[in-house]
Parts: sequence; structure tokens; C-alpha cells
Amino acid sequence: MGQDFVVQSAYWGSTFRPSQQQQTDPAHGPFNWLDMNGAIFEMLYSGYLSGLDQYGFGSAYLGSRTAVSPDDPPAAWRSGNQADGFLDDDIVNYLIREIEAGRLNAPGDAQTGELPLYMVILPQGLYSKDHFNAAVGMHYSFDYAGAHALCAWNMQGDSLHDTSKIVSHELVEAISAQLGHGEIADDCLSTSGYVRNTMVQGYKSDQDGGSCVIPGALTRKLPPGNPLFIHEPHLVGV
Repeated sequence: MGQDFVVQSAYWGSTFRPSQQQQTDPAHGPFNWLDMNGAIFEMLYSGYLSGLDQYGFGSAYLGSRTAVSPDDPPAAWRSGNQADGFLDDDIVNYLIREIEAGRLNAPGDAQTGELPLYMVILPQGLYSKDHFNAAVGMHYSFDYAGAHALCAWNMQGDSLHDTSKIVSHELVEAISAQLGHGEIADDCLSTSGYVRNTMVQGYKSDQDGGSCVIPGALTRKLPPGNPLFIHEPHLVGV
């Protein structure tokens, strides 16, 4: 039996609320939390994570609650000065606030054998004080009320596709690190593909000789300066 995970998503920013005037183009421009939750759903239920089975992964599903915060992050975090940026602890404190407001389930609410994983989506333009200035995602863990949980913050990209690629990277690495196999997506930044119309990033597979794979997707190698170039397209997995 592998390790099971329950994923909960949280959106910190009023721009993630749906608008009647907004028509989402997944390749360009803004999106709302429903669009991103749909992308996370595809990552969890499409077989994209099946390549993690070899590392002790069991299953993952989307939890019953999603937090869409009524407020925006502090304006200072988007000043462009890294010294004014947010801390990893600020993200944990935000999650605790959302838990105590009843918008997210607490880590202790998870079923026996399940490990909670909170995915926080942040609006564009924020800066991390704890990491390099251009950081777009980070995963780590925290404890709340005697229960352990994983979390990751993910910066909004220029589109839904850009952001889902970041989220897939942090999702995979939060799981693989927990299972003792480290950062298996860092060497696959140039490998991306679509899983049920959701853009995801590849990750390393020991069973495939350490190559970058995207189970069930057409992989795309994206060399610098030529994003439309497709190199050796092939199906990986099922």
C-alpha cells in the first residue's frame, strides 16, 4: 500500500473570483479558481501521477473544501523589493487562518493513512523573501493542532497553462520529497505536455532510466527561444 494524499486548494486574491465579463482563454490571460481547480482535478484523476507509483505513491484526490479568500495579500509583497516579500511562514499563517475560518479542512480532518497537501495559488507580481527573487513555487510542511501536513505556494503565471505547469511541478515534488525521493521535477523544466487539455510538467522516472516522463501525455521539449518546436513527440505511460 502506498501513501495516499488529500489535496486542498486555496486562492489568495480577489482576482481569482469568477467574473461574468471574463472569458478564460487557457493559453492567454487571467483565469478564476474554477478553472484552476479543474486543472488540478485533471492532474489527480488522469493518471498523470501514476509515474509516482514506483516511489511509494498510493493515490491523491481533491478535498471537499476550496478556500477563495475575501482579501488580497499585502501590497508590500509586490513592491519589487525582495526584502519586502512574503515568508514561507506567511503562507502557513494564511492557511491556518483559512482553516480556522472554516474555508479549509484541518490536517486532523484527513482520513487515517491520508496526508493533507495544501496547494496555495498566489496572484501575479508577488516576491518571496525566503527564496530567490524569481521563485514561482515552493513546497514544505507544517504542523497544526498536533497533525502534520504538506503545503506548497504557487505563483500565478501569464495564463492558466503557465500556472498549471507550475502547480504540477510543486504537486509532484511535494509528494516525491515526502516519499524520500527528493526533487524529481527540477531536471525536467523543459519537458511539458497536455493531460486532458491541462498543461503539466514532466518528472524523472527511475523505471525509465531517469528520463523525464508525463504519463498519458504527449511530451514537448521546449528549447530556449523556440517554444513552438516539438522534439521527439511520443506517448509515455497510459
